[in-house]
Amino acid sequence: MTDWQEAEKSAGCNVMPTQYEFAQTEDPRVLAVIQRDWDASVSEQLDGDECAIYYREYRGGWRLYHQAGEVEDEIAAAYCNARDRFGYERYSYIQRKLVRTRWDDDEISARYMRIFHDTVVLSGITGGYDRSGDWVVFDTPAWRKRCGIEGGPSTEHIQGLADSLVQVLDGYVYGIGWATNEARRLPDDEPINLLDGDWEIDIQCWGFIGEDYAKESALAFEMGSPELPEMLEV
Repeated sequence: MTDWQEAEKSAGCNVMPTQYEFAQTEDPRVLAVIQRDWDASVSEQLDGDECAIYYREYRGGWRLYHQAGEVEDEIAAAYCNARDRFGYERYSYIQRKLVRTRWDDDEISARYMRIFHDTVVLSGITGGYDRSGDWVVFDTPAWRKRCGIEGGPSTEHIQGLADSLVQVLDGYVYGIGWATNEARRLPDDEPINLLDGDWEIDIQCWGFIGEDYAKESALAFEMGSPELPEMLEV
């Protein structure tokens, strides 16, 4: 198993995580490198042939706002209407005080969407520091038709996307590449300082979602490899 190291020491949970991680390769002059993409957004990372991704803001009536993937505003509106319809309020007395509780039954709403709109809904998706809302993903007939997916709606179609969405929200998006130091001819036991100026960092491609995926891709040099002169036998 390859050992990965952080280029900078983490300063704790209340600050941004480290930017670079690296691993040594068989060539002592070359390191595999991943760099965290601080500016990665859901709309940029997941806006290909993805299913509909919406953000649900808790304020303003819990409306849905399209963020990426298929535009399904009618489906989103139907889901909101279903939640409004099936939600109810319960009044009860707790410790001699009248308590008003709002019940938003996503399960019943999701069942309604499957039966009447042939759509599967994954809701309550959260990540990162934003707690003013959550995210909703739809598997709709229009999206399945466009992607050539046969059969009815299924969470299996969109669970992977929901998992990737959480990774993006949590900041696990990377660029991959390498770092080279032609003066380093032999591996040694001295700690490597990636940022000391001796190493030239070259990030080849961005948009790798998930730390494990980024590390595997960087170690495999999927985006090419550095062109260095052949190292002579020592």
